[in-house]
Amino acid sequence: MEHIVPGMNLTYPTNKQVDQTSATFVNSPNLKLDTSITWIISKNMEYYQDTFEHMKFMQDLVHRKYQSETVWILEMDSVYTSGKMASEADILFKDNPKSPYKDIPIISTSRGGKVTYHGPGQRVCYIMMDIKKRNIDIKKYVWMLEEVVIRTLNNFCVRGFRKQGLRGVFVEMPETGLHKKIAALGVSVSHGVTMHGFALNNTVDLNFFNQIIPCGIKEYGVTSLKDYGVNVNNDSLDLAIQTAFYSVF
Repeated sequence: MEHIVPGMNLTYPTNKQVDQTSATFVNSPNLKLDTSITWIISKNMEYYQDTFEHMKFMQDLVHRKYQSETVWILEMDSVYTSGKMASEADILFKDNPKSPYKDIPIISTSRGGKVTYHGPGQRVCYIMMDIKKRNIDIKKYVWMLEEVVIRTLNNFCVRGFRKQGLRGVFVEMPETGLHKKIAALGVSVSHGVTMHGFALNNTVDLNFFNQIIPCGIKEYGVTSLKDYGVNVNNDSLDLAIQTAFYSVF
């Protein structure tokens, strides 16, 4: 069985039949798009193992110059992913056979970082970019991804910021003043081309994060735009991500 990657005239084998209408290009009349970058936004829920194979495939296409640099925005079915620095101790429910979370997949992946959660209500942004061609080192690239998130949040009057020594974007909760993480980052690079990206919490159920030590950080909790008190639909959030992306890259 072969599956046409959404928006591409190329095929590769897959074990699952995927809805061909599950992703579309974005072309808002209010946003001038760089045609050298392919934008894909999934309409339906995606599964991590499928998206991982898509990412690897597109990363290779970008490296071989068969495909332009690609940004893929999607929403994931519930999954815990474990990065290269992850520890089993970060998964708090793993020894509890009665945990209601025990059936959620825990998948090791190629990105850096530790354990995090992806699920409904979270906008995941995967970026296949030739940072070697752009003369961007990995440290600067991570900073730029954080800046995309910060500028996205600013569009909704939410002040995001970095914390020294920690990866991701944080906010100060309006009622308590507590600092909480609203976006996680994880990247990997092969032949100068990136893969993975960031996950921004919109309406995600935060209870899933209580079952792990998110990104190995114990001292700060996790929040979302909804938890912060901001209601944003996916279309508005996606457009804000695009606008921020072009202001940074």
